[in-house]
Amino acid sequence: MGTRLRPARIISENAFTEKVRNGLKYCKIVKCFYEGLPTNIIERYLSKINKMGGRIRVGSQRLEMLSNNLIRMIADSGHGIFKDA
Repeated sequence: MGTRLRPARIISENAFTEKVRNGLKYCKIVKCFYEGLPTNIIERYLSKINKMGGRIRVGSQRLEMLSNNLIRMIADSGHGIFKDA
């Protein structure tokens, strides 16, 4: 069985912040895969990346999981698909 049907795994906010902080030492782009997570958690974590100076890149997204705020955060981070929108 693939991972698609398994429950989402959520790391603690402190662990997430530490991993992002460490990763940003080497690269400013943070690639996120978060399918299945509640929108409020996604927004909070992506907001942290933006505040820490990271540029967000996301994998494939389900449209019903996107909020206007989430789209705005991704676009503000410079994700190419939204540049001309």
